[in-house]
Amino acid sequence: GQRFIVVHRDIGLKNTLVSAETTCIADFGSAAVIPVCEGSTSSRVQQTISLDEVIGTPVYMAPEIAQHYELLAAAMQQQQRPGYPIATDIPPLSYDSSVDMWSLGVLTMVLFGGGLDRMAEILSVPVGVQPSAHMLDVVTRFVTGKLHVGPMTAENVEVYAEARDFVACCCGNDRTATAAAVM
Repeated sequence: GQRFIVVHRDIGLKNTLVSAETTCIADFGSAAVIPVCEGSTSSRVQQTISLDEVIGTPVYMAPEIAQHYELLAAAMQQQQRPGYPIATDIPPLSYDSSVDMWSLGVLTMVLFGGGLDRMAEILSVPVGVQPSAHMLDVVTRFVTGKLHVGPMTAENVEVYAEARDFVACCCGNDRTATAAAVM
């Protein structure tokens, strides 16, 4: 039978159902379904659907999507100014299912920190800083133990280390290194 990869593209707190025993991802309205080539691994998918749209909640967006959004927003602002040329040098956006892993890592960090309200100060973007750069910095500081989003007690040191490891796996060293090089 045919196999598919589903890319949610908007994993975040508002699309997550959490109970004492289970966590479920909900609202697949922005999802893309990609057929997998017969006889292939999930890393080689049939390119019938191009993942090139800027979709998602900004705080949870993978760096490459957030950076593309920022470039588009800057180009649109520039077009509003008389006499400025239309930006045509924005590289095309292309991404895969790993963007959901980034979002899951950020969601884990947010949940561990007590939710968006409790983390508002940490997540608020300083003036003059691109949001994608700020989120990359927040995730990097969390993963390296330089940022504590919840209270550090003797009882939760092990859980905190596991959360950092999980976020590091979700957000991936390759993605953070690539995104940091672009900025």
